[in-house]
Amino acid sequence: MSQETILTIVLIVFVVLVLLYLAVVLRNYSLKKNNRYGKKKVTGQLQRFGSIRGYKILTDLPLTNGKNTATADAILVGCFGLMVVSAVQDTGEYYGDLDSDQWIRYWKERKYFLENVYARNHATAMIIRDLLSREKIYRVPLDEYVVFTGKRSKVLVCIKNQGELISFKTFKDLLGRSKYEEDKGYQVEKIVEILTQHQVQPSNG
Repeated sequence: MSQETILTIVLIVFVVLVLLYLAVVLRNYSLKKNNRYGKKKVTGQLQRFGSIRGYKILTDLPLTNGKNTATADAILVGCFGLMVVSAVQDTGEYYGDLDSDQWIRYWKERKYFLENVYARNHATAMIIRDLLSREKIYRVPLDEYVVFTGKRSKVLVCIKNQGELISFKTFKDLLGRSKYEEDKGYQVEKIVEILTQHQVQPSNG
């Protein structure tokens, strides 16, 4: 193989690697710009955890019980029970409380308002409990978490009564708890069917 051929191959490989790198960078930029990076990070972790255990993950499922509607980023359904999770992706200092209409984020001397993610997540959990009770499925373990996916060194959560608000590292660690491996006999497919039957239907026109 001539030196010219070798240089050509090296150049092609280099160009391909650069293009792949740029594609990843642009994809992550698009996800962050559209507030989907944190959600994808959390749902990806749940997919890796749940897929090998036969659990189901429902993402962006708008639920209604006829009175209220709500959408969490992800719902994990397993033989242990359920987990309702939503993500907050941006770095900064967060202030408010669990009952606030909005939260406040400070970052680089600027002030931002954002939705109370906990309220949306909790509303989804309450709808799930209502729907399951209608099917005579009672006292199902149902954990709620709001996961802050920004760099730990750059996220400070000053929200009052923040029990279910956790970092991404803590979220990964808690998935290792034995309670999420325990088989309590809940039928995953049946619960998934109940929930999907009560998703908000898109309006015609």
